[in-house]
Amino acid sequence: MNRHKVQVYSGQIKFLHEYFKDYRDDRVKVEVERLDKIGMVLNVETEMDGEETVQYLKSLFKKTKYGTALHYSFKLLE
Repeated sequence: MNRHKVQVYSGQIKFLHEYFKDYRDDRVKVEVERLDKIGMVLNVETEMDGEETVQYLKSLFKKTKYGTALHYSFKLLE
């Protein structure tokens, strides 16, 4: 099992935080390590490599009702 840290930035971070807080599915387990005014750091446990994990998280949020309306970015830290 791999563990990755992913930085997320958005002017509307509360919507991303609400979605990813304690998120879990058959591919990832997500915990919020730190939450700031416009960003957060996620600890992600998964079988995927780092870049796959970032793309997967982006695709998950993009499918939500805010996913196409908000501006946000994901960056692999570790």
